[in-house]
Amino acid sequence: MCLGTRYRPGAAVVLGWSRAVSRISASSLVVTGEGRLDQQTLLGKLPDTIRKIARDAGVPVWAVCGRCDLPEEKRSAFDRIIALSDLEPDPETSMVRAGSLLSRAVEEAVRQESAG
Repeated sequence: MCLGTRYRPGAAVVLGWSRAVSRISASSLVVTGEGRLDQQTLLGKLPDTIRKIARDAGVPVWAVCGRCDLPEEKRSAFDRIIALSDLEPDPETSMVRAGSLLSRAVEEAVRQESAG
């Protein structure tokens, strides 16, 4: 800032480069995620920035994570949270089987959405 620049959050800069706003606005569902959803997630980290863009565009947003530590009252920030720890509580096993667990969890969530 002493050089005459201005501060911009990294998530906003990266999403601007990728034309994320127009891509998210044209979507019917957005899926974002990180290893652990917690209070910090909702303080402007990339999943939160994506969530805000999607919400502003009226697009549902799901979060996929290894573990969700968001308090119950904060979980409604996302339309759905898919936590791999719900399928496999052992973190080591969950990391080794992350691909298959993720596929299974997302398939189940899509099935539930279609049925409901």
